[in-house]
Formats: sequence, structure tokens, C-alpha cells
Amino acid sequence: MTMHNAKQDRVIIGRRKCPEDFALLAGNYGTSTDNTLYGAHTSAPHDSTAPSPLHGRTTICDRILEGVVHLRLNADAEPVHCRLRCAGTKSDGSGGRRDSSGAAVIWIGHPGSAEGPANGLYGRLAPRLQPGGITSLQLIYRHPNHLADTVADVIAGLRYLTAEGYSRIALVGHAFGAAAAICAAAEAPDDTAGVAAVAALSPQPYGAREKVAALAPRPLLLLHGTADTILPAASSQELYALAGDPKYLLLYAGCRHDLALCADAVDRDLFTWLQRALDVADVAYEPR
Repeated sequence: MTMHNAKQDRVIIGRRKCPEDFALLAGNYGTSTDNTLYGAHTSAPHDSTAPSPLHGRTTICDRILEGVVHLRLNADAEPVHCRLRCAGTKSDGSGGRRDSSGAAVIWIGHPGSAEGPANGLYGRLAPRLQPGGITSLQLIYRHPNHLADTVADVIAGLRYLTAEGYSRIALVGHAFGAAAAICAAAEAPDDTAGVAAVAALSPQPYGAREKVAALAPRPLLLLHGTADTILPAASSQELYALAGDPKYLLLYAGCRHDLALCADAVDRDLFTWLQRALDVADVAYEPR
């Protein structure tokens, strides 16, 4: 089924209604400003299923700045730098609250563009999801174009959030990061909470096409610009064809690889989809 929305200038393929109106149960959350060790560990970047020999106690909290907790996750003795925004955290880092269902998003960022595509999508949406009870972990992977290492980095993030009590986690990645998100969701080991949903923006099919079918029945969202000359929209269409249900494909007419020309529409669509995919109370999207 294909629908065209002329006002939004995009194509929606196979979109299905997602669950709505879920109760949000709050629980206390605290953070530390010292170098307390806590969180997640991955033991081998080329074996994402390997158990953690340190039982998840190798994450360092560096500092809290304007409500953002700066963390280093230990992955194969190298730090994976992250920024944590807890649902309900105030600007001084205090008073954080986490809903008992444990909704969180891992945003997979490139070392040169940690804030994500579309002129900083990750940095924009992470704080806007907080009022709805969704915590965000912006993860900066270590080794561009090394898929196994990046999957290990994402699994380190999953282990950290699992240790903190989160049980429903979405992964969001762009291009190479989107392939890492799909692979990490398919390969998540038993000592993590697993992945509840994946959003792949302008995805690279290499490495993902063999794994994408394993995501079902977890929802998959694919977003792509029709004018992408780096990874053409056919990349998302290929993954859509290989994936099981539920799956959603949004094509943005005239938008390029970085999705900057359609940033407002991508913000709105991803914001709404994440709330519904993670079964949290809907918060109305307010345009920038």
C-alpha cells in the first residue's frame, strides 16, 4: 500500500497504526558528579555475544553539564563516549526520574557528527522526548566503517541501560550507523534487555540486509530522501522488502542523504514513532 501526502511532500509505504495511550509509571533516578564506576561493559568487539567478565561495572561518569551526563563506556579497553539525558532531569542534573517501564533510545553518532543528521537531529529530539518519559543515550562509536566494532559499541550501550533498569530500548542510526543499529538489534546478547524497535535513517544495506529479517516482530522504521546520491532510496526499499512486519518506510521527496532539507518532517515523524514504538504516553510534537 502506498499513500502520498502532498502537504508533507513525502511517500508513506505500508504504514500501520501503532499502539497509543499507555500509562507512564515514574521511578526515582539519581546521578553522580564524581567518577563513580557503574554501567556497562563489552568484552570483545568482534564477539558481540561474549558475556561481560566484569559484571557491568566499568562505566565512568565524567561530569554533568546542563542536565546532560557525560559517560565513558568501556568497550574492549577503549572508551565509548556517551551523553545521557534522563527523563525528567533538571538543568543541574538533579531530580531525574525514570518511568518503571524503562523506555530509552540509543542514538548512534559518528565521531565527526555526534548530534546526528538533519542538522543535529539527535541533539534536538533527545531533550524533547524527556517529558514523555524517554531517556536518551547519545553514543559516539569509536571506529567508522568497522561494523563489528560499532555493533560492540552499541551493545555496550545496551548493557549500560540494562544495568540501569531500562527494559525497552530503541536504536536510531544514520547510514553506516543504521546498519549497526539493525545488526546490534539482531545480535543483542542475553545479558541485555534487548531492543524494542529500530529506526534506520538513510541506511547502508551492507551488513544489514542479512540481519534485518531477524528484527520482526519488533517494529522497524526506515526513512530516506529520494534525492540521496550517496545511498539511494533503493537501499531503504531493499531493506523494507527483506524485513518482517511491523515495518514502515517514509520517503521524503527531494531530500538528500543528510536529510537536512526535510529536517522538520523527519523530526516530527521520528518523534511520534518513537513514543508509540516504546509504548509511552504521547506528548504533542511542537515544531521548532
